[in-house]
Amino acid sequence: MIKFHQTQMLIVLIFIFTLILFCIYGAFLGADRAQEFFNSPSMSTPWFVLLIMLSARLFIFLKSARNFGLLLIHLGCILILAGAMYGSQTGHLFQRKFFQIDKIHRGQMLIGQGQETSQVVLGRDGRIGQLPFSIKLNEFRIEYYEPKFLQIQTRQGQLWKFPIELNTEFDLGSVFGKVKILRKFQNFRIILDNNIRKIIDSNEPGYNPAIEVQIEYLTGETINQYVFENFGGHSHPQDKFLLSCTGAIRDFISDIAIVENRNTVARKNIEVNHPLHYGGYYFYQQSYDEQGYQFSILSVVSDSGLSIVYSGYLMLVAGVFWHFWLSSLFKTKEKHLYGN
Repeated sequence: MIKFHQTQMLIVLIFIFTLILFCIYGAFLGADRAQEFFNSPSMSTPWFVLLIMLSARLFIFLKSARNFGLLLIHLGCILILAGAMYGSQTGHLFQRKFFQIDKIHRGQMLIGQGQETSQVVLGRDGRIGQLPFSIKLNEFRIEYYEPKFLQIQTRQGQLWKFPIELNTEFDLGSVFGKVKILRKFQNFRIILDNNIRKIIDSNEPGYNPAIEVQIEYLTGETINQYVFENFGGHSHPQDKFLLSCTGAIRDFISDIAIVENRNTVARKNIEVNHPLHYGGYYFYQQSYDEQGYQFSILSVVSDSGLSIVYSGYLMLVAGVFWHFWLSSLFKTKEKHLYGN
C-alpha cells in the first residue's frame, strides 16, 4: 500500500513537472498560438488526468484528522484546476453542450465614440459573438504626464524641443527666429458668436487639447498657429515648420455604459488594470485608435470558473498556513499541557 501511494505521488510530480515545461514552451509561442496549444485535446487530457489523480489522493487524507492541512492543500489544488478547466475554451464548449450556458469565452470589442454595440470579435478569423446586453462608449480620453513639450521640425529635418511654458520666448537660431507659446487649451473649440468666429477653451464633453504658438521670423513676419495633441504634425504645405505637442501617455480611459432593454444599468470609467465586471464578463481597456482617438478597443473575458479558482487559492494558502504553523503550534501546547 505504501509503495502504491509513493508511485502515485511520483506520477503526480512527473505530470506537474511536464506541465511546467509545457507552460515554459507556451510562453515562447505568443498569446494566440499558446491559447490554441493549451486548448487542444492533447493538452486538455493531461490536466484532466492530473485532476483525477489529485482527487484520488484526497481520500487518503480523509482518513486522518492529523493531515487536515494537507487535506486543504489538496482540495485547493483540485479547485484551482477544476475552475481553470471550467473557465477554459473547452470548458465553455462543455457548458454549452451539457448545461445550455452559452457564454463567450473571450474576444474584443471595437466601439466608436458615442456608439453602442453588443458584438464581440471572437478570434483572428473575424467570427462575431453577441452579448446579451450592449456597451456604449460615451467618451474616450488620454491623460499625459507633465510636463509636455512643443516639438518644432524644419522640412530639412532640423529639430527643437521646448517645454510648454506660457509667454516664454525660445530661440530658433540665427536663421529662423523665435517662438512663443501664447495659450493652452484643454478642450479646443471654435464657435460662432454673432457671425464672429471665436476660439475658446470649452467645458463641453470631449478632449481636444491644444496650444497657440506664435512664430516670429527674422524678417519681422509673425504668424500664429494652433498645435493639437491629438493630431500631431498637422500643417499646410507652405509652412516652414512641422509642429507637434508631445508628452508621455499616463493612461487611456473609456467612459462606458452598460445598456440593457434601452436602459443604462451600469457605468464606469475603465482603464488599464481597472476593468468593469458585469453580466458574467470582465471588460478591460486594451487599446485605442492611435491616429484620431475615435474608437476604443476593449477586451472581453468570461468570469466562468474564476470564483472556483479564487476559492482554491484561499484554501491552498489556509492549508499551507495550517500545516506549517498552526499544527506545530497546537503540538507545542499539547506538550506543555501533558508534560510530554
